[in-house]
Amino acid sequence: MRRKIAFVVPLLSSGGAERATALLASSIDAQRYEPVLVLQSPGPRIYEPAPHVRVVEVGAANTAKALLPLTRTLRAERPDLVYAILPHLSLLSAFAVRTMRSPRPKLVVSIHNNLGAELPQWSNGALLTRLTPWVYRQADAVLAVSRGSADEAVRDFGAPAGRVQVIPNPVDGDAIRAAAADREPHPWLDDPALRVVVAMGRLTPQKNVPLLLEAFAIVAAADAAARLVILGDGELRADLEARAAGLGLTEVVEFAGAQAAPHGFLARADVFASSSDYEGFPLAHLEALALGVPVVATDCDYGPAEILEGGRLGVLAPVGDAQAFAAALAGLLADPARRAELGAAGPPRVEEY
Repeated sequence: MRRKIAFVVPLLSSGGAERATALLASSIDAQRYEPVLVLQSPGPRIYEPAPHVRVVEVGAANTAKALLPLTRTLRAERPDLVYAILPHLSLLSAFAVRTMRSPRPKLVVSIHNNLGAELPQWSNGALLTRLTPWVYRQADAVLAVSRGSADEAVRDFGAPAGRVQVIPNPVDGDAIRAAAADREPHPWLDDPALRVVVAMGRLTPQKNVPLLLEAFAIVAAADAAARLVILGDGELRADLEARAAGLGLTEVVEFAGAQAAPHGFLARADVFASSSDYEGFPLAHLEALALGVPVVATDCDYGPAEILEGGRLGVLAPVGDAQAFAAALAGLLADPARRAELGAAGPPRVEEY
């Protein structure tokens, strides 16, 4: 008899954790397990799972209204294991599992970000910070996507060390390269005379896109062939577009929005840039490596240094330093041999994941 696994996620329209979980559910052995994706909120789906993955919508517009419908859904599904991502859904899943009759499902919660930096940004961050240690004590296992995030969970959030394991996000390099064949014409990416930087991620404070814009303004002032394409959407988009205009970047920076097929853009980039203040395990870094695109990233906690082997497989710049980030971008854009060297080293690194 197949064992049922319920993967609890917010939605399937954005976020590296959601993308990784959809891939995980799609890749699991369907002969042995029945994967069910349980979505907190309705909405468009950019990350469609494989056909054998059943999708159930809880129908809660926000976290405050999700506990009862999530509990009802899990009771109806009766999974053998509940796998929850993100702090708020881990908390709700822990409450829900405690109310279920024997045999209760096993509970696995995952950590996809720097909790100490992330939780204060949430509207209910103070409550989540207080309750997260309780969640980790309830869980049968705590899976962290990087060594740094695992250490933080034990050190700062009371996770029992014996229950914490490091399992990086899964990456299917072959699938990424196949998806990159879907390429819409683009005036910059298709122009060999230009050197294009691509950034990809949600437009939130964590990603510190203002720093990227400030750094790129320095680059563009010295390099008329430099261009920047930013993939992704979020609550800061209007502010960031205004910031770019204020820096005189309207003609050399494009906000391309969320893309159902972002790899076609990324594959044609000369450099992938990530200016985050913090991370957990930045999946986009590995997607760039899979496509042979060299990476310039801030050396933030946690993940970039692990993925890029301390800078051997990419260029790391100090967090929050626009001048240093600009120098890293400019140096790589001006050095095609170095770009080729880093690009060739990327795909073999991805195979380790």
